Amino acid sequence: MQMPLNSVLKESISANWNRRVTDPAQLTVAQLKEINRDLKNRRWVWIDVLADGEYGKFANGSAYYMPMPDVSGVDAFNAGYPGTRFLFRYEDYGKTWIAYDRRPERGE
Repeated sequence: MQMPLNSVLKESISANWNRRVTDPAQLTVAQLKEINRDLKNRRWVWIDVLADGEYGKFANGSAYYMPMPDVSGVDAFNAGYPGTRFLFRYEDYGKTWIAYDRRPERGE
């Protein structure tokens, strides 16, 4: 039995609202590797650049990045924008960068 469109819309709005008010989830290296493998279902990832090291040189710094196919062979989260690619090395995770499912609000 199909639900009336109005009910479906209300459920969708409610689910999105409830998701909006949850804290951003810090992603694990395992989750990032899965996101990088499953490019059909890729989604934007917020990367928080923590230090001025290698990642602090990026023009974008902390920002949303789109996962991209791995063409480097480096053990890294491959992400960027059309025409621009960044390699966030997993060995640096938690030291110079952290990834979240959405942008943390100030003070989180």
